[in-house]
Amino acid sequence: MRKPIIAAAMLVIVVIVLYACKHEVATPKNTTTPADSTGTGGVGPGADTGSNNRMVCFETEILPIFTSNCTSSGCHDVSSHAEGYILNDYNNIVKEGIRPGKPDNSEIYELITEEDPHKRMPLNQPALSATQASLIRKWIVEGAQNTTNCGTSCNTGLFTYSGAVKPIIDTYCKGCHADPAAATKPNLSTYNGIKAVAQQNGRLLGAINHKAGFKPMPQTGPKLKDCQIEQITKWVNAGAPNN
Repeated sequence: MRKPIIAAAMLVIVVIVLYACKHEVATPKNTTTPADSTGTGGVGPGADTGSNNRMVCFETEILPIFTSNCTSSGCHDVSSHAEGYILNDYNNIVKEGIRPGKPDNSEIYELITEEDPHKRMPLNQPALSATQASLIRKWIVEGAQNTTNCGTSCNTGLFTYSGAVKPIIDTYCKGCHADPAAATKPNLSTYNGIKAVAQQNGRLLGAINHKAGFKPMPQTGPKLKDCQIEQITKWVNAGAPNN
C-alpha cells in the first residue's frame, strides 16, 4: 500500500510545481519611473519640433534663456557677476547651482521658480514663462548635458507669429525687452510691441541681421540662426500678422 501512496504524493507535487511555473509572473528588476516628463525638447525656438522625445539642446534652447534673462540685464555677466553668479556659458551655469538629474535640489532652478517675487530670479524682472521653466527642468532631469551642434529641423515654411516669431523673441529678446516703462528699449513682451518694431523703418530686421546703423540683437548672445532670421523676415514681409 505504501508504494501507491508515495507515487500518488509525488504526482501531486509534480503537478503543483508545474502549475506554479506556468502561472508565475516575473517582476521586472530595477524599473524606475521617469523623474519628470515636462517640457518638449527640440532644437530651438522656431523649430519644427515633431517628436516630444528629443533631448533638450543646451546650445539653442537653454543658454539663450540665461543670456536673455540673466546676463543681458547686467546682473550675472562677467563684469557685474551679482552675488558671485556668472551665467554666461555652460560651465558657469552648472557650477553656480545645477545638480544634474535633480532640479528640485538645483539652486538656480529653485530661484527661477521661487513664488516670492522679491526672491525670484531674474530679480525685478518678469518671471520666466512656464514653458521656459519646464524646459530648464527637463534639461536638468536629462542630466544637464552640454549638448551642442544639435542640428536643426527649422522649417522656413513656418513663419507665423505664434509658431515661429513669438518663441524666438521670447527666448532671445524678451528678457531684455519686457519692461513697458523702459523708454529707451522697445517692449517685446506683446504682439503690438513686436509689430511696432517690425514696421519701424526696418528696425527689427536690421538688428537681427547685424546691419550697419542698427544695434545688433541679441546684444549679449550669438546672432540668430539663418533659418530663424528667414522666418522673421518672411513674417515681416507678410505684414507682421497676428497669426
